[in-house]
Order: sequence, then C-alpha cells, then structure tokens
Amino acid sequence: MNISHIAKFAALSMVLSPLASSFAQNSNNQVEETRSIIEKWVETRQLMSKEASNWREQKEIMSFKINLLKEEIKALEQQIADSRKDVNLADAKRAEMEGEENKLRTAAQVVKKEVPRYEQNLLRLSKSFPKPLLDKTGSLLAQIPSDPNKTTLSVGERVILILGILNEVDKFNGNVTVVSELREIDTGDTVEVKTLYLGLAQAYFVDSNQQYAKTGSLIDGEWAWTEQNEYAHDIWSAISMYENVIKPALFIELPITIN
Repeated sequence: MNISHIAKFAALSMVLSPLASSFAQNSNNQVEETRSIIEKWVETRQLMSKEASNWREQKEIMSFKINLLKEEIKALEQQIADSRKDVNLADAKRAEMEGEENKLRTAAQVVKKEVPRYEQNLLRLSKSFPKPLLDKTGSLLAQIPSDPNKTTLSVGERVILILGILNEVDKFNGNVTVVSELREIDTGDTVEVKTLYLGLAQAYFVDSNQQYAKTGSLIDGEWAWTEQNEYAHDIWSAISMYENVIKPALFIELPITIN
C-alpha cells in the first residue's frame, strides 16, 4: 500500500467514525423507545383485559338485577291486575247490595202501608175466635195499636205480632181441639160441657150427661149454634175417642154444616 492510499483510508475512517457512533447511539434510543412502547402496549392490554373482565362481571350483575326487576315488575303488574279485578268484583257486589237495599226499601214501604190493614182485619176476625184460640192469641192481639199513627212499635215489631197471631190461627185451624167450658143452655141454666173444635170449620159440644148437645159453625164471622140433642151420645163418643178413653177407634157420623 502506498502512502496516498493510507492517507485516504485514514481520512475515510475519520469521516465514518462519528457516523458509526451516531448510528449506535440512535440504535440504542430506538431499542429503548421500542421497549417503552411494548411495555405500554402490554400495560394497555392488561388494563383492557381487566376492564373487559370487570365489564363481564358488571354485565352479569346488571343482567341479574334487570331480570330481578323484570320479575318484580311482572309481580306488580299481576298485583295491579288482581287489584283491578277485586275492585271490579267489589263494585259489582256493591251495586248488587245497593239493588237489594232499594228492593228492601220498596218492600218496606209496601209493608208499612199494608200493616194497618192486616191489623184491623185481625182485630175484626178475632171477635169470632173460639175461646181456646182467643186464650192463645189474646196477649198478641192486645199489643196491636188502636191508632197506627200513634204507636211506639216499629213496623218490624208489628209484622212479628201479625205473624205470631196468624201462626196460632193456622195451628188451631189445622188441628182438633177439645176443651171443657161453661155454656148457657136454652133453659137458662149454665152447665159444664166439652167442646170439640174441628179447626174453625165445625164445632160440637155436649154435657157430661149426654142429654144436651149443639153443633156450631162460623156464619158471617159469628159462631151459630144449633141444638141437636139426638147426637149427644155420638158427640160424647167422638170426644172420648180423641181423649183415648174409648179404644179402639170407631167410625162415628156427625152432622156438618157447609157454608
């Protein structure tokens, strides 16, 4: 190698040396920068993974809460529907009760209007009650107000009186009744007799000597008695059979008055 070549190489080395140094320095900087970028990228990925995990957990919690709220809303909607149904039923029941109340009020007005008429009819009919029936209904008849407009009894109490009297009348009219009583005969004497009532349709009485007998029936609201002494024995026998004095029972013909 000649001196000129050496000189050129030395000059080139002087030129490249700073460039190589600069290149090496730049390479180190790039490595550090790359490392920093990678670390930040890893950190970012980790943060994103953590956020994604947290989001999945939150999503599950939110989904659970949403489903729970949906169930609560469904239950509330059912309660509201049931409440509306109950309200509708209550309204229908109230309307029905109001209708019944109106009917009862109307019926009460009719009863209030008719009660005095029934009371007066019973007082009039009671004048034809035989003594046994009068004994059973007398206390009830005495409570009927003489003046319907001046009474402390309620309509309900007056209706109960009427029903009580009618019940006793119905029982008497559907049964056979035998009583002992004093009666004045055609001679003017008062004798003890036994009277047989076939309800309110027919009656017979006879004295204990079986010598005096009469048959009776209601005519125009009053008891009319007809002397029929020829039936005295038969009437006495009928009464004795009713009282179980005569056994066995016999078939006995008695006169009947048909009005």
